[in-house]
Amino acid sequence: MASASEERVGRILTKQSLLANLLVFAAYYVAATFGMKFVSIPPGNLTLIWLPSGLAMACLILGGRHLLPAIFLASYASNTPH
Repeated sequence: MASASEERVGRILTKQSLLANLLVFAAYYVAATFGMKFVSIPPGNLTLIWLPSGLAMACLILGGRHLLPAIFLASYASNTPH
Protein backbone atom coordinates (compact mmCIF):
# COMPACT_ATOMS: atom_id res chain seq x y z
CA MET A 1 0.00 0.00 0.00
CA ALA A 2 1.42 3.38 -1.01
CA SER A 3 1.67 6.22 1.45
CA ALA A 4 -0.17 9.49 0.98
CA SER A 5 3.00 11.36 -0.01
CA GLU A 6 3.87 8.76 -2.68
CA GLU A 7 0.38 9.02 -4.14
CA ARG A 8 0.64 12.82 -4.23
CA VAL A 9 4.02 12.70 -5.99
CA GLY A 10 2.65 10.19 -8.49
CA ARG A 11 -0.31 12.46 -9.18
CA ILE A 12 1.89 15.52 -9.67
CA LEU A 13 4.18 13.84 -12.19
CA THR A 14 1.53 12.59 -14.60
CA LYS A 15 1.45 13.53 -18.27
CA GLN A 16 -1.91 15.22 -17.78
CA SER A 17 -0.50 17.40 -15.01
CA LEU A 18 2.54 18.32 -17.08
CA LEU A 19 0.33 19.24 -20.04
CA ALA A 20 -1.91 21.34 -17.79
CA ASN A 21 1.14 23.19 -16.42
CA LEU A 22 2.44 23.86 -19.93
CA LEU A 23 -0.93 25.20 -21.06
CA VAL A 24 -1.25 27.44 -18.00
CA PHE A 25 2.32 28.69 -18.52
CA ALA A 26 1.64 29.53 -22.16
CA ALA A 27 -1.71 31.19 -21.47
CA TYR A 28 -0.33 33.30 -18.61
CA TYR A 29 2.75 34.32 -20.57
CA VAL A 30 0.74 35.32 -23.65
CA ALA A 31 -1.78 37.25 -21.55
CA ALA A 32 1.00 39.04 -19.66
CA THR A 33 2.87 39.93 -22.84
CA PHE A 34 -0.34 41.18 -24.43
CA GLY A 35 -1.13 43.23 -21.32
CA MET A 36 2.31 44.83 -21.21
CA LYS A 37 2.42 45.66 -24.91
CA PHE A 38 -1.11 46.76 -25.68
CA VAL A 39 -2.89 47.68 -22.44
CA SER A 40 -0.08 49.36 -20.50
CA ILE A 41 0.11 53.07 -19.82
CA PRO A 42 3.43 54.60 -20.94
CA PRO A 43 6.20 55.14 -19.80
CA GLY A 44 6.16 51.93 -17.74
CA ASN A 45 4.28 48.73 -17.40
CA LEU A 46 1.33 50.07 -15.41
CA THR A 47 -1.93 48.48 -16.50
CA LEU A 48 -5.48 49.17 -15.42
CA ILE A 49 -6.58 45.61 -16.11
CA TRP A 50 -4.17 42.72 -15.46
CA LEU A 51 -5.71 39.73 -17.22
CA PRO A 52 -3.13 37.17 -16.06
CA SER A 53 -4.21 37.56 -12.42
CA GLY A 54 -7.75 36.51 -13.27
CA LEU A 55 -6.43 33.67 -15.39
CA ALA A 56 -4.20 32.49 -12.54
CA MET A 57 -7.04 32.62 -10.03
CA ALA A 58 -9.35 30.65 -12.33
CA CYS A 59 -6.67 28.04 -12.96
CA LEU A 60 -6.01 27.61 -9.25
CA ILE A 61 -9.69 27.30 -8.41
CA LEU A 62 -10.40 24.84 -11.23
CA GLY A 63 -7.09 22.98 -11.41
CA GLY A 64 -5.64 23.03 -7.94
CA ARG A 65 -2.33 23.85 -6.31
CA HIS A 66 -0.24 21.72 -8.63
CA LEU A 67 -0.52 24.53 -11.23
CA LEU A 68 1.35 27.01 -9.01
CA PRO A 69 4.80 26.27 -10.54
CA ALA A 70 3.53 27.17 -14.02
CA ILE A 71 2.01 30.43 -12.77
CA PHE A 72 5.16 31.35 -10.87
CA LEU A 73 7.48 30.60 -13.79
CA ALA A 74 5.27 32.40 -16.31
CA SER A 75 5.07 35.43 -14.06
CA TYR A 76 8.82 35.45 -13.64
CA ALA A 77 9.44 34.97 -17.38
CA SER A 78 7.02 37.71 -18.39
CA ASN A 79 8.33 40.25 -15.89
CA THR A 80 12.07 39.84 -16.46
CA PRO A 81 13.53 42.39 -18.86
CA HIS A 82 14.51 41.03 -22.25
